[in-house]
Amino acid sequence: MCGMIKRLDPDKPAFLYMSYQFPHPPLVPLQSFLDMYEDCEIPEPHMGDWEDSGRFIFRTMQHDADIYSHKEMIRAKKAFYAQCTLIDNQIRLLIGTLRECSRLNDTIVIFLSDHGDMLFEHGLVAKRTFYEPSGRVPLIISGSGIPKDMRGVDKRLGCIEDLMPTILDLAGIPKPEGMDGVSLVSAKPRDYVFGEIGEGERATRMIRRGQWKLIYYPTGNVSQLFDIDHDLDELHDLAARKKEIVKELQTLLVENLHGSDAAFVKDGKLVGTPEPEVSSKKEDFGMYNQRGYHWPPPTGYSNLGKT
Repeated sequence: MCGMIKRLDPDKPAFLYMSYQFPHPPLVPLQSFLDMYEDCEIPEPHMGDWEDSGRFIFRTMQHDADIYSHKEMIRAKKAFYAQCTLIDNQIRLLIGTLRECSRLNDTIVIFLSDHGDMLFEHGLVAKRTFYEPSGRVPLIISGSGIPKDMRGVDKRLGCIEDLMPTILDLAGIPKPEGMDGVSLVSAKPRDYVFGEIGEGERATRMIRRGQWKLIYYPTGNVSQLFDIDHDLDELHDLAARKKEIVKELQTLLVENLHGSDAAFVKDGKLVGTPEPEVSSKKEDFGMYNQRGYHWPPPTGYSNLGKT
């Protein structure tokens, strides 16, 4: 990407997209970056007041993390942080190249991710949840083209589909009709965000509006409510204490359900699907947790397999 920046025609506009695999698994950081965390004290995962409820959905989701020991958990966190630090250093090179090529002052830089990782928070691993470590992603928009009244931390809700209209607005390009996204530099922010993950027993739906987040699991008809402004770590499920807010957000959720999700609703109310028993059998990931050889090979391994 640094090479592409250097070759840009200075008289033409450009759109550049740079995607990093790290910190996505497999967690294989460079040793020099892993060493940075050798003596760091890694905090224990947060555990809320709702994980031990015995409900099928929580026990099923936590099952994926049960195979890891405490030592493996700490090593995984250090490796994840090390890979994030590597990305920080690589972005420094891109910004430095923009500066050296006199492109920094007329370039908008956007940094974001498509998802996070639970990293054993609440006894969970990987993505595919709407808890903050997985669903709340970094989004930084920087550049001289950012309106002065939009600079700083903006707490408005946003989704990845909002990125296209945002870029078009900042570049002064008209937006096509029929877009689902909402520009993050527009005067009117989103009122709420609706999200959906998967189908079947681990299907999850979500409504986020203001400080409140409703997470809905159709299996067992489970609703959770979190006050994100005052409980960012989602330690306390307030669904039983804030029934009016739950009702309002459930109504909004029902309005957004479509297709096969109609089976979750009866007479306008959420009923979900039956809750099966949790199997006590431990799943053996074995060879299904491995990755193969990918092309093109990383630099330095172009002769891999040759004698």
